[in-house]
Amino acid sequence: MQISGSSAGELRARLRFGRLASLDSSACDNATIQLKARGKGFLLSLNLQGEVVEREVQSLNDAATWTESWLEPIASETTPPARSNSQVKAAEVPTVVQAASASANEVVPQMSSLTVGAGPELSIGSNESAWLGPAVFGQYRMVPHFWLGLDLGYSWQISDSWKRSLLRSAVLAGPAWDLNSRTTLTAGIGIGIYSGRMLNLSNSTEPTMHSGGGFIELLARTTYEITPHWGISGAFGGRWYAFTSSGKLVTPSLGDDSEESNHAVTTSSMPAEVPLLEFTTALDICYRFWGAP
Repeated sequence: MQISGSSAGELRARLRFGRLASLDSSACDNATIQLKARGKGFLLSLNLQGEVVEREVQSLNDAATWTESWLEPIASETTPPARSNSQVKAAEVPTVVQAASASANEVVPQMSSLTVGAGPELSIGSNESAWLGPAVFGQYRMVPHFWLGLDLGYSWQISDSWKRSLLRSAVLAGPAWDLNSRTTLTAGIGIGIYSGRMLNLSNSTEPTMHSGGGFIELLARTTYEITPHWGISGAFGGRWYAFTSSGKLVTPSLGDDSEESNHAVTTSSMPAEVPLLEFTTALDICYRFWGAP
């Protein structure tokens, strides 16, 4: 079987993981597969000793699924692979209607890919605080069922005259599953660091608290491919701020020494800079640079 055209190498790699890998494909040696870029997808064509079938597909996963549905009946035959042209009839090559019933939801394992995304994130703390802010993520699929990635974010919370802000970053890794040709589910665990800041909005003479530390993060994410490169992603998970520093107070300058001497810094009424536990959800727009899904 010969494969030519744009992204031929990636299509060939997908077929090695598909249904044809377990069959005797010698009967398909005379088949020619051509993949041409067309718009946001591809034009897939099969030429088997003069019989040609074509179909427009949206992704390389779809191209692999259709190629398997066309060639699997031929590779499964028990007749000798060497056949004359008269023995190869049009009925042996499934039509578009026949191939449509083959398996539209056939899952083909992903190859390596890099996906990045950004969007809003909402978090609820164990101390009943609510946090909102932008977040950015990146996922690299190293092998079909494993990923490594980054999770970056900045969030803030305003409550009872206090403004708290949090800048964080984490490294995560975990398993990945292809639910179908367009949908991917990933789960991961990781560790990260954060820097927090807390300011009293009602009293400018109150000190600003700066703190930092580390946390452990659990995250699950589902990504749905809308086009061959663009998609939407939803995530939910939690963070445990297990490693926190004591923090540093920065007292505003009051100018007059006597006035400063009468100013008492009280921190007992300050809320915690970060909650002990945080439950989070996010909705992102994502872009895939190469590979699947």
